[in-house]
Amino acid sequence: DAVSDSLLRIVGCFTPQNALAPDEDSAYANEEADILLSKPANAAQLSILRRLSKRDGVLVQGPPGTGKTHTIANLIGSLLADGKTVLVTSHTTKALRVLRQQVADPLRDLCVSVLDSDLAGKKDLESAVRSLANRLDDDLSRLRRDAVDSTQRRQQLIQDLRKNRDDLEMAVNGEYRSLVLDGEEIEPVKAAKEVANGVDQHDWLPGPVNAGPPLPLSIAEIHALYAGTAAIPQADEPELAHTLPDLAQLWSPERFEAQVKEFTTLNTSLLAFRRDLWNSSNPNGDLEAMLTRMREGLEMLTRSEQEPWRLAAIEAGMAGDAARRLWTMACEDIETVQRQAEAAAALCYRHTPQPPENGDLDMWLAIVEEIIAFLAQGKTLSSFKLLLNPRWKLFIASSTVEGGAQPGRLEHFQALQVELRLRQSRAGLILRWKQHLEPLGLPSLTEAPDTLQFAAQHVPGIHASLDWHSEHWHPIEKELQAHGLDWPRLLGEAPPSTSQHHRAERLRDTVLHTLLMVIEAERTRRRQARLLAELAEYEQALSHYRGVGTVRLLGDAVKLRNIDTYRQRHVRLEYLLKLQPPWQERQERLKKIRAVAPEWAHAIQARQSPHDQPNPPGDALAAWRWRQFSEELDRRAALSIPALQNSIERLSKELMDTTTSLVESKAWVALIERVNHNQQARQALLGWVKTTQKIGAGTGKNVEALRRQAQREMSKARGAVPVWIMPFSRITENFHPVRDRFDVLIVDEASQEDVVGLAPFYLADKVIVVGDDEQVTPLDVGGAIQPIQDLIGQWLQGLPSPLLFDLKTSIYDRAQIAFDASIRLKEHFRCVPEIIQFSNHLSYGGE
Repeated sequence: DAVSDSLLRIVGCFTPQNALAPDEDSAYANEEADILLSKPANAAQLSILRRLSKRDGVLVQGPPGTGKTHTIANLIGSLLADGKTVLVTSHTTKALRVLRQQVADPLRDLCVSVLDSDLAGKKDLESAVRSLANRLDDDLSRLRRDAVDSTQRRQQLIQDLRKNRDDLEMAVNGEYRSLVLDGEEIEPVKAAKEVANGVDQHDWLPGPVNAGPPLPLSIAEIHALYAGTAAIPQADEPELAHTLPDLAQLWSPERFEAQVKEFTTLNTSLLAFRRDLWNSSNPNGDLEAMLTRMREGLEMLTRSEQEPWRLAAIEAGMAGDAARRLWTMACEDIETVQRQAEAAAALCYRHTPQPPENGDLDMWLAIVEEIIAFLAQGKTLSSFKLLLNPRWKLFIASSTVEGGAQPGRLEHFQALQVELRLRQSRAGLILRWKQHLEPLGLPSLTEAPDTLQFAAQHVPGIHASLDWHSEHWHPIEKELQAHGLDWPRLLGEAPPSTSQHHRAERLRDTVLHTLLMVIEAERTRRRQARLLAELAEYEQALSHYRGVGTVRLLGDAVKLRNIDTYRQRHVRLEYLLKLQPPWQERQERLKKIRAVAPEWAHAIQARQSPHDQPNPPGDALAAWRWRQFSEELDRRAALSIPALQNSIERLSKELMDTTTSLVESKAWVALIERVNHNQQARQALLGWVKTTQKIGAGTGKNVEALRRQAQREMSKARGAVPVWIMPFSRITENFHPVRDRFDVLIVDEASQEDVVGLAPFYLADKVIVVGDDEQVTPLDVGGAIQPIQDLIGQWLQGLPSPLLFDLKTSIYDRAQIAFDASIRLKEHFRCVPEIIQFSNHLSYGGE
């Protein structure tokens, strides 16, 4: 994975690649937005960088005098701006000696040259390393800000340069170049005639206007815009310009009036009543719902004042199971007798039994049971039998069934038995009622027409009274305390009672005569607090719109509780809200005009004459054409060729300086961010310099140990230098093929280096090969050919053109085979024209 695609292609391992787009010529290579070149550049340099972004290997042909060193220096600057690390190498030090000086001066500290071991070379190396190490402490935040500022300034300079060039072209050709308006071309002379004829007729549209665009609005929109001058009063515009509250968010005048009136009509005399019984743990609790539930249960206490037995039952329910037992037994007794009556109803209905009215019920019940037992044996009541049992005869004579007949059949006596038992149960019920319940306040059963039904009617009331405290009042007590009432304290304030039902009586008196007023006072306080909070919240919501006079006055009305002022301001706000949509539409139209004709938009906005009328002053389309033609002709007449040339020259120089500053800031940001992760890098870099100086010419007895130490220091220090410049021979001394990696390798004079020079390719992800196959190639003078041929035959079979891996084939030759077509440098900087013309025709086909 560490082997770059460029090296793999050199040895014949080709991978599919997308086709490249044709190179675009550019006369202004320094003005590209995405490529930063810190020195004067040309289209070839742009092509190199663009191809490098899509390929791992780029081949550059540099004929004599075409500025190869200048090109490499410019490429280094662009790569530094992208945060890349670069290794520049060559066959000899001669080609590299001036390269660092060719790099833009502010970027030079980022480059370290390792060339000669003479005294001058050592001093240059130490100076470069110390300068770089010192700048590693630069403020990273400041560098980032500088990069942002330079980027913005560079963009503006590029725009200004392009405009100045357009103006220069216009200054030269303006008399003949057509004016363009909305795609229509008009000859200058015709435009001038149209301007002259339109004076005092179409010159009402104020300038300046942007050159070239069509009328920003349709004719219908322009008429609607001017119509809005009358429809929207100017006095309302300051308020319409603000954000207005949604009408749905506002209180209606009716709601505000209701709130204010409720607040003013609250019973203020209650506000201080028994405030001491409440704490503020739950000031916003819903007392209303709790009060409703409490009132539903107060009927029991109220009725207990007229029906004392209910108070006794409530007391029993509060006391617990033992006290409840009497009441529950009475209810069970009533229910038992009632079930007995229901069971006897059918039989009594059929036979209407009437036992003797007088006498002992137990005696009669014993007699009828004797008769039933006799008849159950299948026997009959003969006269003789009755003669022998005079009590039976008396019972039969004193009883009737079925409307007055004397009983004779078994079912007659069974019906009489049921009736007697029922009368016996009723009598027992009446007796127990009188003994236990009448003393507690329940009415007598003897006075009731239907004893059983009258008693049964009290059963639900008894149960309700028994359960009232646990099922109704106890939850209310807990809720009252949850709302903050000190209920034990209030109950404890009730006066002592001599009644045997004193607990229930004190509870009743406290609830009916004190508690309701205590709760009502607290409810009033809480309602007042809620009203105040709602008014304050509403006032606060309106305060967000205090920039609007109407809303501010509306808020003041809320603060002062002024119903009339609130109603007036609310009506005014409704009016503004209805007016705002057409006003906003008017602003959108003015915005479109302002984008191309700001003074025209201002005149309409300010309602300056003649733009203060409900109709435009004239034909808008004709006025737009007149203003466009008039300003463009005036602009062309005012252009100065010398001034524009001077401006272009000044802007170009400033652009170069700004680009260099931008590259410098971005390169140092990238380097410092990288080195911050390796704090030992600077120390190791300085140690490497000192060790290299001690190695000297490489003849001392400690030279091998020093070289090993230099390699160790380099392993730590390499990342602190973004650009290394050194010949092939020094690369193997300083860099490890696996540990040390570069983003880009630039090989100069590649046509003079044999295939042994492919070794540095292993160190880089991308490679730029610079050379010229028309110049000097490797000369293996005196070298043995056969050993090389044997090695090729043994190891390189299967590679493309294996015989071209001999020592007479250059890196450039191999790159020609592996890479895309070369990019040729064509501009000449330092050759005599006659000489380069001869060379051009001899070797380069006149290109």
